[in-house]
Amino acid sequence: MKKFLILVLSVIIFFSALPVLSFASTQQEKESNNTIKTANSFNIGNSISGYISKNDVDFFKFTLTTAGKVTFNIKINAKDYLDDGWFSLYNGSGAVDCDGNTGLCSFDDNLGYITEQFVFMLQPGTYYAKLKLSTSKTNVFSYSIMNSFVSSNSNYFEPDNYVQDAHTFTIGKTITGQIDTAFENDARNFDRDYDYYVFSIPSTLTVTFLFTESTSYHGYKSIDTECVIYKYNSQTRISDYLEDGDSQKIKLAAGKYYIKVVGDPRGYSSYSIKTSLSIPTPTGFTCIARNTSSEKVSWNRVTGVSGYQVQCSDGGTQWAQTKSGNNNTCTFSGLTAGGKYKFRVRAYIDINGTRYYGAWAKTLCSCAKPASVTIKSVSSPNKKQIKTNWAKAGGVVTGYQIVYSRNKAFTNIAARKNISGKSTVTYTGKNFTRGKTYYVAVRAYTTFSGQVYYGKYSTIKAIKCK
Repeated sequence: MKKFLILVLSVIIFFSALPVLSFASTQQEKESNNTIKTANSFNIGNSISGYISKNDVDFFKFTLTTAGKVTFNIKINAKDYLDDGWFSLYNGSGAVDCDGNTGLCSFDDNLGYITEQFVFMLQPGTYYAKLKLSTSKTNVFSYSIMNSFVSSNSNYFEPDNYVQDAHTFTIGKTITGQIDTAFENDARNFDRDYDYYVFSIPSTLTVTFLFTESTSYHGYKSIDTECVIYKYNSQTRISDYLEDGDSQKIKLAAGKYYIKVVGDPRGYSSYSIKTSLSIPTPTGFTCIARNTSSEKVSWNRVTGVSGYQVQCSDGGTQWAQTKSGNNNTCTFSGLTAGGKYKFRVRAYIDINGTRYYGAWAKTLCSCAKPASVTIKSVSSPNKKQIKTNWAKAGGVVTGYQIVYSRNKAFTNIAARKNISGKSTVTYTGKNFTRGKTYYVAVRAYTTFSGQVYYGKYSTIKAIKCK
């Protein structure tokens, strides 16, 4: 009973000393778990409570199904600064320590117990966590291990301390990694941890690099963590030394490059390098040909891109047709005569099987050519009047235009009249010259976004005015 009360009190003290965190449940450590083979299994997100003493070692086993960042917060209710804890993480074979990440858990005079935080970027797999107590006392101390997991699409893990070990990544994506100089076990690096990444550029591109460093142990950041970009197989630096929050836009010629991230001196931080492409927006976007069922659009070519994506609306709010290719023209068919359509275009670049798009050019509003009109009859019912009747045009129609000419070539126009409404199919014009022969033609029109689009003229009809 006394042991149980001590455990409850320890847990209450532990939670009162930490920020409010959300965990699935608490799992009690069970002996014997002194070896990898006898490790207690647990699920990431479940906190662990247990007891540890001199010469005791506790192992815990967990499995990740996706890559991501695992954070462990260690607390051992020791008595003074003479007591230390050691925390280690091993990979699934149980033989190789994960990048030398064995860490000292020190006594905190202000808090009155041993505490430390460890962060690991891990790939999917099985891992073993080990907790060991370093003390001369014979006391049994309670402890807690809080843990959390944040998934990541990163596959950038150690070893990557040299150019020849650089991770290949595709420009346009985001790199996530960690610098851990405190546990760097490569004597050649003099307590520095290096991360290298290599990428290729297929053609001249402008790329923006944003370097962000996150907090590490107890909210502090590693000193002098920075990243820099070089040309591959040379020491030609093409960027500034980027520190936390720095970004730089760089125009890169086709070729191979590498990024170096370095942390110096001892310390830890996780970081991200966001890379984004500046893909130019096509200009000169216009319709160069239209008929009653199709429209052909064109734009100016963009240097260095792989191709273009062009879309045509359905006459409403949806983009019904999408086409891609490397030509700077595109024809959309299956349109309605006089239909009101919107078009848009953007450039894209293909890199290692991934397609990156630039911004859309300004949306183009255009109409398919309205349907042609058939005149049914033309007459002169009264003095100085000409009456015209025609068949209603198909498709989308805003109205009709009637043109009266004094000659058959329509080089001497007497009058023009626009009549609104698709269903209006008759009109009587007035004030014509008596005894004069006039030539009449009718065509449909559609208005859209301030523009008027005319269809083909009907067959010309001649009439002598009364």
